Amino acid sequence: MVENWNRRARWFARRTSNGRGQDRRKMVLDMLEREGALGPEVKVLDIGAGPGNYAIPMARLCEQVTALEPAAEMVKILEDRARAGQVENITIIQRTWQEVEVEKDGLAGRFDLVFASMTPGVRDPETLQKMLAASRKFCYLSAFSGKRWEKAHRELWQRFFGEDMGDNPGDIIYPFGLLYAMGYRPSLKFFTVNRVEEEPVEKAVENLARFFWSYMDITPDVRRTLCIEVK
Repeated sequence: MVENWNRRARWFARRTSNGRGQDRRKMVLDMLEREGALGPEVKVLDIGAGPGNYAIPMARLCEQVTALEPAAEMVKILEDRARAGQVENITIIQRTWQEVEVEKDGLAGRFDLVFASMTPGVRDPETLQKMLAASRKFCYLSAFSGKRWEKAHRELWQRFFGEDMGDNPGDIIYPFGLLYAMGYRPSLKFFTVNRVEEEPVEKAVENLARFFWSYMDITPDVRRTLCIEVK
């Protein structure tokens, strides 16, 4: 998974820097400010910080941001962006959240806000519990909900693996349901995105290849299958 994100780093940084990405960041940061989760004395842990989409703007609002990001290519972009923006209050830890031991690494109760946006780092009860343990006040978690994959993804999955793709196991409803069962009463907000994209065949094939890289080798035969599906 880390190597997959290394390959996708520059593509992901470009894709999330468009107007839609900027609008979403503003919405999230405005919400956190209204809740009192951001401010000049706040210390933030950003789990799966990627190219710094949130770490850098949060660093401008807060005392300190610790950016946890295992993919070296993502870290390079984050460092370049921080340097270009003269942001000096970001500390980078190049590890996965699964590798972190909150107590042993001195992270227990250390942060006013533990932030995790669309990251595979928080994906099960154990990693969610670690997120709670690192926070002394606020946690923010976001992920997709509902039907996510397009028809092409589902048909190709059936062809490659001989089974239905199923529902999204990372649906945000699961961790929020667990939190509710644990006695928390989290604030849950949804927003809907309807997206229609037209792109050349070569780009569509490359996007599908990026998705399936996480699950299989993209051999010449696999790439030909992707081309046939797109056409």
